[in-house]
Amino acid sequence: MSKSRPSYSNEFKNNAANLVLDQQYSVNDACKAVGVGYTALRRWVAQLDAERGGITPSARAITPEHCRIQELEARIKQIEWDIGILTKAWYGIPGAITISAKLTQRGELVGRYKAASLMQEANLVSKQPRKHRYQNASDVSKITPNILQRNFNVVVPNTAWCGDVT
Repeated sequence: MSKSRPSYSNEFKNNAANLVLDQQYSVNDACKAVGVGYTALRRWVAQLDAERGGITPSARAITPEHCRIQELEARIKQIEWDIGILTKAWYGIPGAITISAKLTQRGELVGRYKAASLMQEANLVSKQPRKHRYQNASDVSKITPNILQRNFNVVVPNTAWCGDVT
């Protein structure tokens, strides 16, 4: 039968590392006092020291402040991922109603007002595609000169012929 690894709460890790950093326990004495292994406690002490220095760890944070930072970073990453999916699905960025409908299809119950506030939080502005406009030709044809100059009222028959080349 295999042993299961014990898991410890962030508060426990923080208190154990505080014994070494704040109360001047040696790592061995702190290990005996809290009943954890040397390597685990040494890792928690190094992580807590780094977090106190302002470095957010790549592993799960110990201090509440860095846990909150990691939660916010995860939320931002999720929002950026959702935005990437939504902008690939349409031309431009859809509006709050469309985002709300797509999130509801995925199982997230988000109303259009919540979607609008999330869009505002992520600095997203809906961008709808412009209607197609035909361009007016500004320069003269390079193939043949424009002899009629759009004057299609001819007095005598067979003086001007025109056709449609489309």
